Amino acid sequence: MTASALVGWVHSAQNLRHALGTREMIGQAVGVLMQRHGLSSDAAFNVLRRHSQNANIKLREVAQTFLETGELPQPPRPGTGRT
Repeated sequence: MTASALVGWVHSAQNLRHALGTREMIGQAVGVLMQRHGLSSDAAFNVLRRHSQNANIKLREVAQTFLETGELPQPPRPGTGRT
């Protein structure tokens, strides 16, 4: 195996590990929403997705914030300058 192929393989493995961690975090947030609000898994995921879209924040960041604070991020208020 050449050095460049090895570097590519390591990079791919790191990306996969990151993706799996992100998926697990989103799954945990979905589970908490399901338990707290009696939602189906699809409905709980849609809550996260809606907050992600409305606040213009990546889904993984919405899930992380929710797991850390128990609160879902809200969209920025007009005139706050947040994009």
